[in-house]
Amino acid sequence: MANIKNQHVVPRKKSWAVKHEDAEKASKIFENKNDAIEYARNMAKKNDACVVLHDKKAKIEEFQCKDNLNSYSRGTIWPVMDKPWMPV
Repeated sequence: MANIKNQHVVPRKKSWAVKHEDAEKASKIFENKNDAIEYARNMAKKNDACVVLHDKKAKIEEFQCKDNLNSYSRGTIWPVMDKPWMPV
């Protein structure tokens, strides 16, 4: 099984953090969510991974994965339901 490190954008008290799966500490802290998402996308591109966005309550909102053009777009965002996402 591949060791893919998806990048999670997670809330903190007054900021947003980017951390890869299984990490205890954040890679980087940001004042706003948009900056955190941009950083997470760049890290995900380097690692051929996805970005996992969390809401202010830390619940998963959505996944953003690369499309065939190697870029992120609205067409490649899949909402996540109450069940955890599992690779097929």
